[in-house]
Amino acid sequence: MPRAQYMTEKGIVEACPGLGGDCFIIARINERTGGRHKIKTLPTFLSQEDADTFLAAYANKKGWEKINEEG
Repeated sequence: MPRAQYMTEKGIVEACPGLGGDCFIIARINERTGGRHKIKTLPTFLSQEDADTFLAAYANKKGWEKINEEG
């Protein structure tokens, strides 16, 4: 399933697997290295679907622009 990415005032954000692969996080992408860093103020999820749903609602509330979906 493609992951939606959103442009924020601090860079690109997406929902992705956390370390260990047993949870899903909302993370900011480091433009230089491509690494992902969890946004500590946002929750962790047990499924990609829950993380995607939360991020879509949160991004809409914040006015973030959806920029693409990657596979």
